[in-house]
Amino acid sequence: MQQVLIGAIMDGNAGGIDRYILNLYHRTSSGEIQFDFFTNKISEPLREMLATRNSQLFEIANLMHPLQQYKDFKALFQQKKYDTAYFNLSTALGFLGPMAAKKCGVKKIVIHSHTTDCDIANPYKRKLMTVLHKACRKILYRYATDFYACSKEAGEWMFPAAAVSGNSFRIVKNAIELEHFVFDGNIRTKLRKELCLDDAYVIGHIGNFVYQKNHLFLLDVFQKLCQKLPNAKLLLVGDGPLYADMQDKAMQMHLQDKILFVGRRPNANEYLQAMDVFAFPSNFEGLGIVAVEAQAAGLPCVCSTQVPKEACVTDLCTFLPIDTDDALQIWTDRLIGLQGTVRNNMSDAITAAGYNIQKQELKHLV
Repeated sequence: MQQVLIGAIMDGNAGGIDRYILNLYHRTSSGEIQFDFFTNKISEPLREMLATRNSQLFEIANLMHPLQQYKDFKALFQQKKYDTAYFNLSTALGFLGPMAAKKCGVKKIVIHSHTTDCDIANPYKRKLMTVLHKACRKILYRYATDFYACSKEAGEWMFPAAAVSGNSFRIVKNAIELEHFVFDGNIRTKLRKELCLDDAYVIGHIGNFVYQKNHLFLLDVFQKLCQKLPNAKLLLVGDGPLYADMQDKAMQMHLQDKILFVGRRPNANEYLQAMDVFAFPSNFEGLGIVAVEAQAAGLPCVCSTQVPKEACVTDLCTFLPIDTDDALQIWTDRLIGLQGTVRNNMSDAITAAGYNIQKQELKHLV
């Protein structure tokens, strides 16, 4: 039986990449391939869930401890004779895992790029990390046999041009469980009633509260929007290191009664039903799975120009700048103009674009 190691995974619920990996995992018969996973911190619920399918979860030191990380990977690859090691990376500084895999004789080493920048709020630290990342790209390149990315931009961020133009590079579409996102008027009515949003025009966003997602810009846009639309509400789903900061900012802007901070929700797909428009002002994205999910729910999506165009898989997307002097006004005008958009079933369009996970198999990637 083929043995495969996949990671890093967080807790199985922390973001789109975790969900994508596990959705594919559950669709693959445990009798075909033996899958194990690695993480930087063990989540007991995740470990227990994986154990029901005879998969193991291993803890590996994070990048803050590079020597220990390399030792952990090397010990794991010497102990378990994996046929494939599959690394989901956001920076080329993660080359130690692929290096250990190659030195221990793993035959197939896949590196899958999911982003296009460093998620660090401090501009000086971000610049330093970007310089280090670019220096490590050629090192990383030496230790892989296959190069995957969720978009062309994500591939160009992670790999040298020679890799992106080579036969070992492929774009792997971050497909979704489409049936969970199709527009449902009953769920919309029920959830809007629970949230007291019956007559509101709801701008929504789902994402971790981190620099990448650019919540501060969204709050500034929403403040301008409220001046013209008294019935506007902002629905924010997710948590993260900047969660409390954004709550404080909303208080300073006197918007606390108009913004719903609901935290992380296991049924985030249902919250898409309650929204009228999806705002996605990211500073960068590898793709932006949540934008695909929002389109699957029939939501008009207003995205920043830093989101890859591959995320636009229907006619529901608009791309607007976030770094011009008039950006706030442009976003405000567009959000106002989208009032009354009719929600439709977008299943055929999502499937035709290749983002229906029913058409994908994890075994085809490893």
